[in-house]
Amino acid sequence: MNSSTRLTDQSLADETRLKILRLLAGREMYLQELAKALGVTHVTALHHMAALRTDRARAAAAEWLEFVHA
Repeated sequence: MNSSTRLTDQSLADETRLKILRLLAGREMYLQELAKALGVTHVTALHHMAALRTDRARAAAAEWLEFVHA
């Protein structure tokens, strides 16, 4: 398992983050819409979105480093 897969697994271990990805796979949503659909505050939704964004950036960096050092 490479480092980018581990990072993604860590982020996807959270059920709320999986729900966010499922909702966004269907269509684009504003943060308030997302929070309402999840039954959480917009602050909580923002926290989860930030975690997903950070994880994605780390995974992209890890993939780039693997490519550069290959």
